[in-house]
Amino acid sequence: MTIDLTAGKPSRVLLRFSLPMVFSVLLQQLYVLVDLFVVGNYTQSPEVAVSAVAAASSVTAIYTAVAVGFNAGCSVLIARLFGGKQYRDLHTAVRTAWLGASVISLVLAALGFVFCRPLLNLINTPASAMETAVEYLYIYTGSLLFVFLYNISTGICNALGDSSTPLYFLAGSSFGNVLLDLLFVGVFRWGVVGAAWATLIAQVISACGLFILLLFRLSKLEGRDAPWVRSPILKELISLSVPTVFQQSFIAVGNFFIQRVIDNLGNEATIAGFSTALKVNGFATSCLVTVCAAMAAYTAQNVGAKQIERVKQGFTAGVKMLYMLILPIAAAFCLGAPFFIKLFLNTDNAAIIEEAVSAGSTFLRIAAPFYLVIAVKIACDGILRGYGAMKYFTASTIADLFFRVALCYLLTALGMGIYAIPTAWIVGWTIASAMAAVFYKMRVWEKKKI
Repeated sequence: MTIDLTAGKPSRVLLRFSLPMVFSVLLQQLYVLVDLFVVGNYTQSPEVAVSAVAAASSVTAIYTAVAVGFNAGCSVLIARLFGGKQYRDLHTAVRTAWLGASVISLVLAALGFVFCRPLLNLINTPASAMETAVEYLYIYTGSLLFVFLYNISTGICNALGDSSTPLYFLAGSSFGNVLLDLLFVGVFRWGVVGAAWATLIAQVISACGLFILLLFRLSKLEGRDAPWVRSPILKELISLSVPTVFQQSFIAVGNFFIQRVIDNLGNEATIAGFSTALKVNGFATSCLVTVCAAMAAYTAQNVGAKQIERVKQGFTAGVKMLYMLILPIAAAFCLGAPFFIKLFLNTDNAAIIEEAVSAGSTFLRIAAPFYLVIAVKIACDGILRGYGAMKYFTASTIADLFFRVALCYLLTALGMGIYAIPTAWIVGWTIASAMAAVFYKMRVWEKKKI
């Protein structure tokens, strides 16, 4: 279902557009959480298996960051062209985005196969989990073309005002991923490698299906004789995508080094507890970031249609929606932190369970109340991205990551132990949110030339 984001009451339009995107990201997070749940409950050494998946995920997050960053930049331009009814340029932008995504994914895959083991060594992956993590990474790296294809296709759908179609494909592939996880890991006993193959197969199906459907839909828009690449379109795509790719990659690399701090905190139980908490935390923050993407598409379409006043109304509606979304999640994490950690780690060793739950619960209980703070940054980011004011969006995000990484190392060195990680997180969030709010109040986004 396609929604015209330039007409109708902003709060209602934004809600209808955002909900399918939120459900989509929940299903995407399900990929990771199901892997953790299955390997944590159906392997002989769950703490080792969870550590291997967590280590591998620190590397795959870099791949995903590039895909998401490229997707975000492309979707802003495509939404603007769609809102302005510039269909010929829209066809060119879509084709250029697909070509660029294909080339980038193949280059990253080649680099990934070469540097897989050195990257895992760099974050001090435990020797007991190393070989399993390497196998997981090799399989995931082989699927990068489909990861990029799905992300770009999703971004194009969202730019056209269709947030429902990606949800339908993702729902089917997520259900398939759950069944394959249980089959490969629970029945065949393939361990972490089985979880990797389950994820790969599910991603291939969803990516190919969405790509084919999108080709069919685009064929109905006028301007199909547009060239594959035009210099002005290419330059605009680069100007919007490169800062976002850099920003997303910087976050992933920072988290990569944070994982190294975590790996130095203690044994596999502590690592597994923190790693699980970070995945659960990612579940919540991904919901917020999805609303940011929805606000960016909404902003870009209305900018293309020259309806600037609707952008301001959309900001207010977006803030309200973010708080409605995050309040119950924050409450659940504060009150039920041990439940969420135990859910993904099943072992008869009471000492391991106790240590993992202590580390993971500490993080969730400290970080969850500050979701209300980071929501401010998310709302401002949506406006900045939709306008193309990328340097301000990037500045606040890099500040967030800089303080998180620096404080992780500093506070750990000062002996704060398991409290160092969540403390660094909330300081980074607070500083970045304050910066984003200042940028919005200064109306730097209105000064951006379209």
